[in-house]
Amino acid sequence: TTLGWTGGLNMTFTSFSTVLASLAIMAAVFASTLFPALSAMQIAAPAEESGWALPQPEGDTLAMALPFTFDHDDRLAILEFFNRFFLDHGEGSSGPFFCDVPQLGIGEDLDRLTGRYVPELTVTAWLKPYDLGVSQRLVIDLPTDPKTGEYVAHLTLVRLSGTRKSWMRLNKHFLQRVRRHFLHWRAVGEVQRQEMFAEARDLMMTQLARRGVLDAS
Repeated sequence: TTLGWTGGLNMTFTSFSTVLASLAIMAAVFASTLFPALSAMQIAAPAEESGWALPQPEGDTLAMALPFTFDHDDRLAILEFFNRFFLDHGEGSSGPFFCDVPQLGIGEDLDRLTGRYVPELTVTAWLKPYDLGVSQRLVIDLPTDPKTGEYVAHLTLVRLSGTRKSWMRLNKHFLQRVRRHFLHWRAVGEVQRQEMFAEARDLMMTQLARRGVLDAS
């Protein structure tokens, strides 16, 4: 009041205490919402925050298993989920990469545990900045996990062009997006999952019939 900071208002001890109490409550509410938000970000973050790093490639091939497992139906549905994802990143897209038309089908090798064909999705991707000339072939397949008996997501990247150094550096961000899309699968409803399973299974059956194999499971 002596300095004129109150604008003519008389601040009593009671009113001043009320203001301080209000500020303390506001600070407590903010702190109580900030911690859960930060925790949720750390849980959901699939990249640097969780300490994830690229494995070392063997030559021009980079292979890795991701911590995502699926049951019998979802192992096909997740491939159609990624098929749509890569179609949305076709040539001319404004995203961080663009792809040719993905190929959803079955691999040449049999599952080591079940002896059956392994479903897979293959796509060629070009990574930004395009002046570095980095392109690669990505294969997503789902072999059987020997520990759990479930189907585990497995990625194989083969460098087609660009320097090895640029390829590794750009793949850090590319694979972060792939991992994040796996996390988005949790939000897909049951009806949509069944639709994607049916679409993927029809393609599997077509390819198996061409090879003279009747069992698509």
